[in-house]
Amino acid sequence: MGYGHGIHQPVDPRVGKIFELAKTYGIPADHIELAKGIETALHEATKRSLPLNVDGAIAAVISDIGIDWRLGKAFFFLARGAGLTAHAHEQATQERPMRRVYTWDEVNYAGECGKTIKGKA
Repeated sequence: MGYGHGIHQPVDPRVGKIFELAKTYGIPADHIELAKGIETALHEATKRSLPLNVDGAIAAVISDIGIDWRLGKAFFFLARGAGLTAHAHEQATQERPMRRVYTWDEVNYAGECGKTIKGKA
């Protein structure tokens, strides 16, 4: 748990952002450094790419601020809930109700700065 990811290879991009924010807010990095060291040791021991993932990053940061690492999933769910809420609002305000999507060509992804990419999910 906390290492390896089926989609994000060779690096989970969320990890860098989480650690960057921790540094910005002056959070001590003892557990962050431990997590990075484990990542290196896993690679050396298994010869496989097992990158630190979002769960491991959250566990490290909350441990560094004194919160029990076992609450990591709760922090993940809080962030996911905010994202799903934003998505639901976007759908309710920008799409017709009860629409069906059959192919990715019918999907418009509004990414950074509202830039729309047709057929991208």
